[in-house]
This record gives sequence, structure tokens and C-alpha cells, in this order.
Amino acid sequence: MGPNTLIYKRYCPSKSLQAVLFSKTTALSEDSFQVSILNSKDKMDSTTVGNVFTVDANHDSTRLDSNAVRLTWLSNDVLKITYDKKLRTFIKNDELNKIKVVYAKF
Repeated sequence: MGPNTLIYKRYCPSKSLQAVLFSKTTALSEDSFQVSILNSKDKMDSTTVGNVFTVDANHDSTRLDSNAVRLTWLSNDVLKITYDKKLRTFIKNDELNKIKVVYAKF
């Protein structure tokens, strides 16, 4: 398994949590974009996996770039993930540790 590459992170309003968008490269499959919700002091490393959301480019039907997935905290306990409707979704959790996750496609 290859390294994780940070695309960007967004902190909730209280700065106690962060939503991290990163790409994961593997030798046997397409690159994926993954989102994890972490405590604000946690660091992402090569073992980090998306605990909320994972997508890929759906056999190149769209591009994986920093505009393909957008993260917006609506409050300290609600994260909105807006994503390209052409992406292929593998993980799409609606809640993690009492943090609600809502989704919208564009």
C-alpha cells in the first residue's frame, strides 16, 4: 500500500475536530479519495484510512482533484460532504462517534 497524500483539512468551528481529505495510492487498484474525521491533534499517517467517505474516479469517468470533494462543517457535530456525482462510492457513513455527516452531489 502506498502513502497517503493530504489534499486538505477543515476544522470544525470549535477546532476540536478535523475532517481530512486525502488520496490513497495502491498498487492493485485506482487511487482513491478518502475522508476521515479525526481529533484536532491527531496526525494522519500511512495507516490512516477513510472512516467516513471513500470514492474513486470510476474508471476515469471523472477526475480526482481537490474540487471533486468539498468538506464543510455546518456546526461542531455536522459535516457536509459535497462530491462529484460521477465518483464511485465505496464508503458513505452517515454518522461517526455522534458526528452527523450529510451529503450532496454536484
